[in-house]
Amino acid sequence: PQAEVAKYLGIMFDSAASASTMLQHRMQVYTSQFYAVLSDLRQASDRVPSTLPVALKLLRVRAESAGLWGCGLWGIFHLHNELTGYHRWDRFYQLKDPLEMRRCQLLRGYLKLPQHVTKVCLLHELGLQPLVHTYVLRAVALYNQLLQAGPVYQSLLRQHVQDGLVTRPAVHNWVYHLHRVLCMLLPRGQWMQVMHPSQGEPQPIKVKDVRRALRDGYAAYTRELASLHDGGGEGARKGVYFHMATHALGRQPKYLAVHLSPVALRACLRFRLGAHHLEVTNHAVAHGHRVCRRCPVHHGRVDTEEHCLLHCADPDIADARGALQSTVFPAGLPASISGLFAPPGAGWGALRRVVLYVVHCSSIVDARRAAAAQPPLPAQPFDPEDAVWVDMFDSSDEEELGLVVDG
Repeated sequence: PQAEVAKYLGIMFDSAASASTMLQHRMQVYTSQFYAVLSDLRQASDRVPSTLPVALKLLRVRAESAGLWGCGLWGIFHLHNELTGYHRWDRFYQLKDPLEMRRCQLLRGYLKLPQHVTKVCLLHELGLQPLVHTYVLRAVALYNQLLQAGPVYQSLLRQHVQDGLVTRPAVHNWVYHLHRVLCMLLPRGQWMQVMHPSQGEPQPIKVKDVRRALRDGYAAYTRELASLHDGGGEGARKGVYFHMATHALGRQPKYLAVHLSPVALRACLRFRLGAHHLEVTNHAVAHGHRVCRRCPVHHGRVDTEEHCLLHCADPDIADARGALQSTVFPAGLPASISGLFAPPGAGWGALRRVVLYVVHCSSIVDARRAAAAQPPLPAQPFDPEDAVWVDMFDSSDEEELGLVVDG
């Protein structure tokens, strides 16, 4: 009898050596390792207190290393749909790869975030690289390793390049997909020189040039999104986030390392990612009519995150804003929400007060919406069985959520 699939060196092969079979197997491995990490953290929570950065690092080390095994081979095939238009970063960062979608789904569940939180914003906020970057960089590394291997591998690679780029270009050819990525990332003369058979023997690809091109392309994509923050629709919601976020790709914002309980950090995380009850998320009305209902006199201002934190005239929010200004921003509040998360001096105490202020404002927004008898959004109760972080300090959640600014 013949088996339909077989595993070799940790990669699942079928009769056609299709990338889909390899991907489905790695998705199962990633999911099992993801839950294994959470289980280990939960069992050790009484002995080893963990924070969100620590949990994310463990997920990267165990779950992603297992789920991305061999992605230099199968990952590049799943960029075909994202490369239908060259230099279209909006298509490149659609993040429709099945493993990426599974990763974001699991992260949303772990952080108790709604599923409408966009993938690119979630990954950027958590300091995670998009998997498309990993696919490309590991494919380039595999190509260079094959060039430096023995004569047999070099001969096979030369034939693969010839078949993929000249003789019979086809979507099932690995070099064909890598070539399409390099066409997008590198100048024409550069990728022609290192890969195309018309230029002689294939040459190694400079990984630093590919990494720089990915970084510059991502920066251009996020700048374009940030310019749309004043409009409406999903693109504008992404723009609001990237207009606020100032940390670089692969870095976590400093507030995630603040000494606060998971409840407070999760509330701040939800607010920054747009998972709140502000009117700007009310798609039942036009964007220009989503005005703030908490201000005593409606000034026609759209109820955005920036308006809520910096301009809202709600008495409770205004009092909390005054307390924050007197303790953290004596020279005056910043002009934008991005400056709010970068207090002068960059001290942990000041940043802690900013996070508590954001959580306090979010709780007031929820209370005002409930008082107005508007249909509430689905509740997401805190389940102790699912808690992975544990509070490392003596202050209670009630004190933190009540905007304690002393001490």
